[in-house]
Amino acid sequence: GILYKVALSSGEEGAGVRGSMSATIARFDVSESWNCSEVMNYFYIFAYVFGVASPIVVGQFFQDCFYDVIRHHGYPVQVGYELIVILLNKVDESLGKLNLSNVCEKVHFNSAITQAVHNAQAFFPKLHVSGRLGVKEAAVEWNSRFTKGAKRACPCFNLNVAHNASVLRSDGTCMHDHICDKFVSNKGPGGRCGGNHARVKCDNPARCEEEQQ
Repeated sequence: GILYKVALSSGEEGAGVRGSMSATIARFDVSESWNCSEVMNYFYIFAYVFGVASPIVVGQFFQDCFYDVIRHHGYPVQVGYELIVILLNKVDESLGKLNLSNVCEKVHFNSAITQAVHNAQAFFPKLHVSGRLGVKEAAVEWNSRFTKGAKRACPCFNLNVAHNASVLRSDGTCMHDHICDKFVSNKGPGGRCGGNHARVKCDNPARCEEEQQ
């Protein structure tokens, strides 16, 4: 059968997260989506029963790192599954700095997706992934629109570089907000500028290089 291992430890409360969780999930064939759904369902159960995180927090985590990656980026289930594993490892290795409610926002998400693609191709040799399920990135171009109020700031906007397919929906709309993600010292822990300019052009007097703890 499938082996599920979940190690739980208590942590600081906040943002709907009542503790911290590290999980080790045995890899297996997730070519059938129901297999992956079963693992995610067990994760839901463990997180809720042991009081580690609320269903809302777990649900948003899966939405950001699994369902959105499949629906908006066009990647297969295997990539979404590997991304879950990568992000859980980052939570486990962060010594309490990351949790299910902030890991998708605080890690370099595009790099995590790239690693997930690499892992999926390594563990599932017959899987072929090239951009959006074989569609060249150039096939989707930015339509000059973005998603105001989105949870994450657009990395391409903030670096003042061309939008690539990893941040675009199928219609060419950027799935992130175009606001500055520069760290600032006057908005508390993890505070960011939020201005309507790019990070590389930030002139906020409170800007700083290190995240406030």
